[in-house]
Amino acid sequence: MSVQFQFAAGTVDALGGSLPPIPEGEYSVAIVSSELIENGEKQQLKFVMKVQEGEFAGRELQERANIAGYTEKGLEMGMMLIESLCRATGTPGFSSTGELHGKPFRVGVIQEESPSTKDPSKMFVRNVVRGWKNAAGTPVAELGGGGGAAPAAAPAAPAAPAAPAAAPAAPAAPAGGNPWG
Repeated sequence: MSVQFQFAAGTVDALGGSLPPIPEGEYSVAIVSSELIENGEKQQLKFVMKVQEGEFAGRELQERANIAGYTEKGLEMGMMLIESLCRATGTPGFSSTGELHGKPFRVGVIQEESPSTKDPSKMFVRNVVRGWKNAAGTPVAELGGGGGAAPAAAPAAPAAPAAPAAAPAAPAAPAGGNPWG
C-alpha cells in the first residue's frame, strides 16, 4: 500500500549523523565505484569499496590515491595504493578504473581518530584501510605486479670470475657427532 504525498527533496535539511565506523578487522570487499577528484592542480582517484559479507555487508570504505599535484612522497603513496589495488584484484594494469570494479579482495581495517573539519576541537573516528590481500588471503606484498604473477626476477648480476676447478674438501663431521658443531 502506498500513500499519496507530495514532497520536493532538497527543500529542508536531512537528518544528520552517519553510521559509526565498522570494527577493526579483516573484510572481504569489492570496488563498486571510482571517480577522479580535482581540486585546482591536485588530482586524486577515489575508490569506494563495499563490504561483501558478514554483519557489515553493504557498508562502504573509501580510499583516495594522489595522482597529480602532490609532493613526491604523496604521489608515491598514491601509486602504491593503486599498485596494491591491482595486486589485490589480480589486475595487471588498467586504462579505466572500472576494470577494478566488482573483483573481490580483502582489506585490513583500523579505526583512526581525526579532528573534525567543521570544528577542530572535536574528534571523530573513521575507518582506514591498513592492509591489502587478494581474495585468497595472500598479502599484496607477497604477490607480483597485477596480483597473480610471481615477483619479477632481479636483473642478472655480472658474471663472476671462474671458480677454481676443484673446491677444497669440507672437514668431515666427527663420528656420531653433529656436523654443524
